[in-house]
Amino acid sequence: MFKVVPIRVLIVDDEELIRNGIARLVEQAGMSFQVIGTCSSAKEALISLEITEIDFIITDIRMPEMDGLELLTEVKRIRPHVFSMVISGYEEFEYARSALKLGASDYILKPIDRKQFREQLHNMMELVTTYRRKQFLQQDLDDKSQKLVDSQLGNFLNSVLYASRPPHRQEWQGILNPLCRYRLIATSIDRVQRIDSYSIRDYELFEYARNGIIRDICGEFEGSAASAIALHSWNGLDGWGWILVNTIKQDEQESDMDTDETSSSEINLICEELTAKLQEAFRQYIPVSVSLGVSNVLEDISTIGQAAAEARASLQRRLFEGGGKCHWLEKQPNDSSVHLQESKSTALRLSELESKLFSVVRLFDEAVIRTIVDDLFAVWKKNALFSGDLPAIVLSLMLRATILIDEIRLEDRDTGKLMSTSYIENTWRKMQVSSDVLELKEELLHFLLLIAGKLKSLRFLSEREPVEKAKAYIEQHLADELTLSVVAGEIYLNPSYFSNLFKIQTGENFLNYVTRIRMEKARELLKDRVLKLNEIANKVGYQNPKYFTKLFKEHFGSTPTDYRENQLK
Repeated sequence: MFKVVPIRVLIVDDEELIRNGIARLVEQAGMSFQVIGTCSSAKEALISLEITEIDFIITDIRMPEMDGLELLTEVKRIRPHVFSMVISGYEEFEYARSALKLGASDYILKPIDRKQFREQLHNMMELVTTYRRKQFLQQDLDDKSQKLVDSQLGNFLNSVLYASRPPHRQEWQGILNPLCRYRLIATSIDRVQRIDSYSIRDYELFEYARNGIIRDICGEFEGSAASAIALHSWNGLDGWGWILVNTIKQDEQESDMDTDETSSSEINLICEELTAKLQEAFRQYIPVSVSLGVSNVLEDISTIGQAAAEARASLQRRLFEGGGKCHWLEKQPNDSSVHLQESKSTALRLSELESKLFSVVRLFDEAVIRTIVDDLFAVWKKNALFSGDLPAIVLSLMLRATILIDEIRLEDRDTGKLMSTSYIENTWRKMQVSSDVLELKEELLHFLLLIAGKLKSLRFLSEREPVEKAKAYIEQHLADELTLSVVAGEIYLNPSYFSNLFKIQTGENFLNYVTRIRMEKARELLKDRVLKLNEIANKVGYQNPKYFTKLFKEHFGSTPTDYRENQLK
């Protein structure tokens, strides 16, 4: 909204009596004017212009050292938006005409007529107000245009960063200059859930404050940078704040090794200064710590997805090194055979630990599970290259562990809830903002021990109960469909696991058991001579009387008819 503020007036005259008199006349004109100062010389006025915001200068023409015309020339050069009025005598009228040509808005002749002076002040007020309104409208338009550009850029970059969508080269046209060097900076509010006293609303306000600080400092930094630099900031989809820093890279034909090194050194210095200022502001204005992660120098904007992964990996070092810091990704030497051997050894060690972990979960050895998890986190802490985005790695292990749940089928139980989309999303969000490695370790342990406990209870505690329930269901539903999948589903077991368990507990496979129970029931029903054979077949689950007769004969050595006539006399 456009606000009306007093017009700030500076009065310049080498005669004190005249200066003070004009100042009183301005003050008597009302609250629309404010005398900022009075100066006895043009040089003194120029100093005031450098340190004070001025809208309107009233200056005498004739002054020693530097006259009013010279002053107006300098004012037009350093403060072209400042309006001016000159004071002159009748014999100095040509000077006044020269002043108007230099941009003076008006002039007044000595001796000053008070009524005429008030009218001229009113005209000046109209000029200044009109100028201010135009400036306000232009700034408002620029701000809205910039917000639209920033929003479009942020949406585009989010689609690249969070959807892992490799952008086409033509998509960068008009958005970012490909002939630049880039660094990507990620920022995230630190949280330690187990000692956290802030609400969700509090953290929303902290993120809002963080984003405002980033915008303000990037704006100040970009405006004061001596070299060609651009900074783009936007809010990520996961509540992280992102900054893309770029400096102009020389054209490939003009660049040489020294130029490339200079450009890389320049963007490093820029990022160091920028992150230092951000950290200082975060500590001053936000009551919780904020971590930053910086990617390596990016030579090609189309590989920004890699830079995002590097920035995330850098920031997540907070889990081991503590929050409230700026973490830089150290580039590993590509040609180091020692480094390559160490990387292979570490990768093999992690693979062995993960395989062993899932084997132990099946057997539910809590002590060994805890030891392996401790070993995994120790390897990740020592090797930044393999810890990467640690929350994503931990979540991946948890999702892989859910494969073990396929061995059971439990609805509305803890393990069922762990497979739900809402649980996975909530867990992911919580781990993404955590700055405490113990929370990630506890989350993983809780998940693995819960799954292991369910598997143990299923395998070793009351294993006869599900089989007995299955038997009871079979006897009560002989006329219905009794496939392995149907019965396993009724007792919430995986069909394959149920089949093995049933064979162990009963000594016979599921199909043979069902057939035997049906035949025994049929033999019992044959005692009722009122029932026809097809009715008996239906009651024990067979719609085809001939097939029923065939199975009955295989079990008892005679057909149902012969059995009724010979055995039930």
